[in-house]
Order: sequence, then C-alpha cells, then structure tokens
Amino acid sequence: MFIYNYRAFDLYNKPVISLAILGDETPSWQPSFYEYGLEKSWMRFDFYIVKFLDYECEELSANNNVFAMMVMAHLKTKCN
Repeated sequence: MFIYNYRAFDLYNKPVISLAILGDETPSWQPSFYEYGLEKSWMRFDFYIVKFLDYECEELSANNNVFAMMVMAHLKTKCN
C-alpha cells in the first residue's frame, strides 16, 4: 500500500488517501501504519482502516447499501 500511495502521488502530484479493508478474523489486529528505516533514517506511512469484524450483522442487514451487503456476505458464517 505504501508503494501504491507514493506511486500515485508521483504520477499525479496530488495528495493520496489510503484505506486498508481488513477481512481477517482477529479482532485485536488493527494495523494503521507501515514503517521502515535504517539507523536514524526512518519513514512512517499512516493509513485508515476498516475492519469488517467491527460491524454487527443486524445493523448491516437493515441497510440497503451495496457495501453493507458485501460485508454481510463476508460475515455470513459469523452471523446468527
């Protein structure tokens, strides 16, 4: 994602917003940055996240939004 971000910025010379959509099954895993470096030279890249596990099946089923339906399909095995 870091590479896509800086390549888009380099190509269009415009600010880029990055969003990670997390569909894993570990509630505590919520990465929101990437960093690398060597000695005193470091680079940090922060990004937004959306975690499917943060949504309730009941809330999603009441929503007609196509993205809500996609998340519901992903979470179907976890919903009652």
